[in-house]
Amino acid sequence: TGSNNNYLQNNFLTSNPYGIRIFNSISNQIMGNTVNNSTSYAVYLKNSNNTIVDQNNVTNNNYGIYLYNAQNNSLTENTVANNTRIGIYVNTDSNNNNIQNNTLKGNQYGINTYNCLNNIIAGNFISNALSYGVYLSNSVQNTITLNTVNGCNSTGIYLNTNSNDNYILENILTSNLNGIIVRNSLNNFLSGNEVNNCSSYAFYLNNVNNTAISQNNITGSNYGLYLYNSQNNTVNQNTLFNNTRIGIYLNTNSNNNNI
Repeated sequence: TGSNNNYLQNNFLTSNPYGIRIFNSISNQIMGNTVNNSTSYAVYLKNSNNTIVDQNNVTNNNYGIYLYNAQNNSLTENTVANNTRIGIYVNTDSNNNNIQNNTLKGNQYGINTYNCLNNIIAGNFISNALSYGVYLSNSVQNTITLNTVNGCNSTGIYLNTNSNDNYILENILTSNLNGIIVRNSLNNFLSGNEVNNCSSYAFYLNNVNNTAISQNNITGSNYGLYLYNSQNNTVNQNTLFNNTRIGIYLNTNSNNNNI
């Protein structure tokens, strides 16, 4: 608590409950460390702001990098791999963070946000997640852009309940079970994404309203764009090619959409 302006660099931490743990502190730098086999959290920031977490190797832990009530932090160019639970977890009231250019491989979830707003998730490479590549729940006004998400066992990008007013822009999603799922949310903007070779749905919207889906390229999936119980959405200027089942499917109670 109250430990500010420290540099934690080039350390090797293995088989501890916590690798690096910082509470109630500001302006620290965590750089170039190797953290593995932590039974709880590899890097844990709580009530800590303006921290740089850069170029760390975080592998084979329970959780990788965890933020709780932590704002204005920068998580960049970390390698986060084969963690049992979540690679990068941005939890309650962790707002205005920049999560950029990280490599996440083989985690249960790649990047997860819960009850957060105004985070930027950009330019990350996420592969072989056992569940979701990027997962938002109850999170608003976030930007998810220019990420590459491949080979997830469930879904590349998932916006779950009350994840509103988010921008999902220019991501590349390939060979996931599902590409982009939005559920029980509204006022999102999905544009310029490349979604290819999904064995189930490229886009799946369930109980989604007032969302814009535009200028996406959707190819080689089972279903292209599927709406269920979704109203007042705008679907335009998308390219759908060589999908196995149906290009655009409007199912039960999907009314007043502009296609």
